[in-house]
Amino acid sequence: MIIDFFKIGVYEVDLNLDVKAISEYCTSYSKKNKGRDISNIGGYHSKPLQGEHLILNDLFLEIEKHTNLYSQSLGFTSKRILDDIWMNINGYKDYNAEHLHPKCKVSGVYYIQTPKDCGDIIFSPPHFDILSSNWHDEVCESPYTFQQWQLPAIANKLYLFPNWLRHSVKPNFNKKEKRISISFNCV
Repeated sequence: MIIDFFKIGVYEVDLNLDVKAISEYCTSYSKKNKGRDISNIGGYHSKPLQGEHLILNDLFLEIEKHTNLYSQSLGFTSKRILDDIWMNINGYKDYNAEHLHPKCKVSGVYYIQTPKDCGDIIFSPPHFDILSSNWHDEVCESPYTFQQWQLPAIANKLYLFPNWLRHSVKPNFNKKEKRISISFNCV
């Protein structure tokens, strides 16, 4: 008999927001506001969004609602609020290197524009170093031995995960269209 001790839960939900309008807003915003380099290799990573962004208000409400549902399902009793939010626009071959999100409790991504071959999000377990150095020669695919887990980039999909869960985003191999997403942290 196997007894499961540790679990990592990633929350996913399909939203019903106007991704076309949000995509146009993000594209326009990126042309007017300088970005920054954090985990992005190429592409646009906005500075934290400040002030009013009326087109994003429904998204902000959905993020807080689902973050609190997720947090409660993990056993937390504290109310979660949106703390930091930014836009990501990735063109051909742009990607996000592996990273995590310190100084918060829950992190997430909302996909807005996801053309074919635009790159999925990849999660790595906290014990990746141990798995890769000790079980690297074994071919075994089970939840106990996965060294990565991949979730698809789908428009109107919201993913929430623990801030300490390492993740990356594969390169966008669509030569014509950009992948657009909004990432965030909740405290």
